[in-house]
Amino acid sequence: SIKEVTGYILFALNEFSRLPLDNLRVIRGNTLYDDRYALAVMINYKKDGQHGLQELGLTNLTGMLSDM
Repeated sequence: SIKEVTGYILFALNEFSRLPLDNLRVIRGNTLYDDRYALAVMINYKKDGQHGLQELGLTNLTGMLSDM
């Protein structure tokens, strides 16, 4: 189980309705997506147009840190 990410997290082009990252506590952001984001969520829907990602299971996320 992932508890810490040192860079960034990008959720894109997924068809899942829930991503269970319940144990993730910290996103450090030592490197950033697009030089701006420690967490980016985009284009997450099913090809048939129905809702895709509806829930990020980040229930234990306590913080996002960045050197910037």
